[in-house]
Amino acid sequence: MRWEYFANKYSAELSLLSRFCTKPAEVGSTGGGCYGLCGQLRNGLNVLASNGELEGNDDSGWTLGLYHVDEQLAYIPTGTLHDQLTMAAGLTPAQLQALISHSPGQVPLPAEMELL
Repeated sequence: MRWEYFANKYSAELSLLSRFCTKPAEVGSTGGGCYGLCGQLRNGLNVLASNGELEGNDDSGWTLGLYHVDEQLAYIPTGTLHDQLTMAAGLTPAQLQALISHSPGQVPLPAEMELL
């Protein structure tokens, strides 16, 4: 199974992601033969880390998707995976509320964050 291959190949990244999460991160299918590293941050956001290999394309680097329940709210396309996780985990309660309510004008969000 592909997820087992990815779990072995990206064990260091899964370990990194798990340090930010409420329980161990795992490889999950995003549909269409694509995969990502999934977890839930302590602030309640669900995250999906992906790169070109996991998504089946030639993109380099990591992208971190930010979700509330199953709705993708934003993504962070630049920086290292550690930097992306640090940024997402460091959002203040006011920033989280602005992100979830789709009201980014209320509180400034990190410039690196692409809102959907």
